[in-house]
Amino acid sequence: MRIRRVETCGFGPFRDTQVVDLAAFDSDGLFLIAGDTGAGKSTILDAIAYALYGDTPRWDDVNATPRFRSDYCDLDDPTRVVLEFEAGAVEYRLTRSPEYQRPKARGIGTTTNKATALLEHHVDGQWRGMADKPRDVSLRVDELVRLTQAEFLQVILLA
Repeated sequence: MRIRRVETCGFGPFRDTQVVDLAAFDSDGLFLIAGDTGAGKSTILDAIAYALYGDTPRWDDVNATPRFRSDYCDLDDPTRVVLEFEAGAVEYRLTRSPEYQRPKARGIGTTTNKATALLEHHVDGQWRGMADKPRDVSLRVDELVRLTQAEFLQVILLA
């Protein structure tokens, strides 16, 4: 598995869209994610784990509601993570959004925007859907990545 691109919007500490193009480092081989404290290094790793598994290690407190959505978001701001990766010479794109409150389309007040997930693969120059429900996406990701969330966190995202 090779991670190509991570895009977040309203995720973690960042309200605005943030894009990390890891494919730009292909010719370098090995690279380091570095920066000042608070620059967002851990958020990149959180976004990868969230896109793949719908959860993150830093916000995995069983006694609290996960807080994937940025505290800086207005009610009508979207929250999502888009992860593009390769597995077995096939390109995949995962888009995942957590549950959050948004303004009602009609009337006053808010409504719950349900958690969503979409897995697509790149075929003949187009993205084509493979799964579009969080549970179905999770099952397909397990098949593609061949690691459970716990294994991925131990082997790939070393503490």
